[in-house]
Amino acid sequence: MESTRIAEIRISSAELDDEHPYNLCNWVEIYVGIAMREAGYRSEELPEGAGDFFDVMRYYGEWNNGGHEACFDIGDELEAWPRASRFFGRLGLDDRKALIDDFTQFLIANDEQLTDLYEAEEEEAARALFHPFDDRFWEIEKRDGKLADTLYQWLRAQPWLVLDPTAPPLTAQRLRDAIPDHPQAQARKEAKARRNLAEHGGAARASLLRLRDFLLDRRK
Repeated sequence: MESTRIAEIRISSAELDDEHPYNLCNWVEIYVGIAMREAGYRSEELPEGAGDFFDVMRYYGEWNNGGHEACFDIGDELEAWPRASRFFGRLGLDDRKALIDDFTQFLIANDEQLTDLYEAEEEEAARALFHPFDDRFWEIEKRDGKLADTLYQWLRAQPWLVLDPTAPPLTAQRLRDAIPDHPQAQARKEAKARRNLAEHGGAARASLLRLRDFLLDRRK
């Protein structure tokens, strides 16, 4: 019988480097991304916390690429930020949780204004609206330490992370080969393709509406 869950994430111990903690974090993010986006798994079918960790890594990666402005331009997946908030809350990272919660509310409240600014090619004016969030992020990094270090220590403490000394150094293809497809992978891919097609032309607004509904449901 094909498994419908992933119980452990096996990573080559060659990727373990205390001086470069982002390396291990990055490989686990890639693993989870392949499992969910290519192999058809859902967050609840992964080891506990792995799906939310993936969303936090996306947030951190986008921020590293271009600050909170880059976190705005992720297409139809803005629901990732409330899940990242949930992760911060579980770890007791209250300031980081408050920051991403405020950022999420900002995106909902200012969607039309931001869209108008970008359409009018007023990128600098739009970018300036994100600066307060970047400033808060830097203050937390300076005061509490790098988020990469926190994520690394959390990963090392997870019983489902297996560091295998016999495994060769990783590549994305080796991870793909190691992750079996979920039994419903094809059906789920087809359903997602139909949703994307239905939302074509209004994907960003549809995403914000789903995000608003997601937040409202959490308050009930």
